[in-house]
Amino acid sequence: MIQTRINYNVSELPDSLYVTSTEFNKIFDNKKFIVPFSVLHINCRSLSKNFTNLLAYIHTVDRVFCVIAVSEIWLRPEHTCLYNIPGYIFVAVCTSECTGGGVGLFIWQDFCFMPRDDLCISDNNTDNVFVELSPIHVIIGCVYRKPNTDINNFTIGMDNLLSKINSEKKQAFIAGDFNIN
Repeated sequence: MIQTRINYNVSELPDSLYVTSTEFNKIFDNKKFIVPFSVLHINCRSLSKNFTNLLAYIHTVDRVFCVIAVSEIWLRPEHTCLYNIPGYIFVAVCTSECTGGGVGLFIWQDFCFMPRDDLCISDNNTDNVFVELSPIHVIIGCVYRKPNTDINNFTIGMDNLLSKINSEKKQAFIAGDFNIN
């Protein structure tokens, strides 16, 4: 079963929640939630194991997302080409470990983009991928912090990342699983 976490910047709604596709469609059936740009994040806990569920979820949601961010993809680099969603281009960063971790972005085909490796948090406890969409100059990222790792190092890395994005005066969407419960 795929569970999706939704984050809103709308004051009338909760900060985040997990929803099924039916619940998602009910929430966004209201016309006041029409947005020109959308990002969906799913912690898939093995893309190879849950890819069919991911596809089913996406096809039952009444939205086309600009970007679908996935964490814990658990893939080796040579296997990323096996996972295609029609209409999307897949960019992934696989973990150096044999199991666990890894992140990816399925980017809607109408967007041009360039990798933003300069934004990646460079430590052994975090997997992350960043791109900049053009011509709209929006930064998209997916971050996965491995559980039970140093929260202070992660916080410092995120602070540096956000400072760099802020200095560029660009809008950014950062999705992921930070494992801060």
